[in-house]
Amino acid sequence: MKLVVLAGGRDEKMKPLSEGYPKALLHLAGRPLCSYALLNPLELVSRAALVVSEGMEDVAGFLSERGLSGRATVLLQRGEGVEAALLTAEEWVG
Repeated sequence: MKLVVLAGGRDEKMKPLSEGYPKALLHLAGRPLCSYALLNPLELVSRAALVVSEGMEDVAGFLSERGLSGRATVLLQRGEGVEAALLTAEEWVG
């Protein structure tokens, strides 16, 4: 089974906290937001992907730091909106 986490989109509602920083990497209780959606479910799936918007490629560094690069990947969303994110993930899911 594969896991897809939609972690893209504009961060207008989270400014000024997210100014110049990917919202998926903002810390909540000492952990990046994306870790809550990724780390626990990753124990139950074979592979995971985070779909991110342009400018959020730093999320790949988070995966690398956690030693997850082999089991999780970052997909750069093509287009805008949830539909574009799902279409980006569709190719990866297969």
